[in-house]
Amino acid sequence: GRFDGGPDTVHWNAALDQGHRVSANALRARVEALGIDRPVMMLLADGRGSEAPVVFRSHHLMRRCGERAARIGLRRCDVQLNLLPMSDPASIGNVVLPGALTGARLVSLPRFDALECLHLIAEERVTVLHGNEDQLAALLDAREEHPRVDLRSLRVALFPAGTDSAVPLLNDAQWYLC
Repeated sequence: GRFDGGPDTVHWNAALDQGHRVSANALRARVEALGIDRPVMMLLADGRGSEAPVVFRSHHLMRRCGERAARIGLRRCDVQLNLLPMSDPASIGNVVLPGALTGARLVSLPRFDALECLHLIAEERVTVLHGNEDQLAALLDAREEHPRVDLRSLRVALFPAGTDSAVPLLNDAQWYLC
């Protein structure tokens, strides 16, 4: 059956309704009481990285995620395909949190398969793609072998790049994927 959330869960519409009941003065006081360096969330790391198993993140991170989402025009109607591990800091800061702030839908895979990704872009009408340089190269190869897969929904592909070898890949991605 459908998960109801339990007795301590507030339905989204009820939360919105309660939020509308807060006066402008009360809201302003709450905002002023929050410092940008105060914790806003606690993340549990997988223990494989260099960070401590529990990491606290501040409002500063949330502001940066909101700015990042605004720069790429991320909106509620967007669908993101995330090829990065969900626990990766780049995934959290560039995909998960901006998506949560904007309401963009997130699609992910248990393992990377370039052809499956192309089909997911078409089926889910993915608009934003996140991955790494090796995944981008594999996607471009798969695209060359399967040029009829409909990728018209894809408007931006974000791949961390810093090496000279990434530049031609990024140019090809803009031309052949987006």
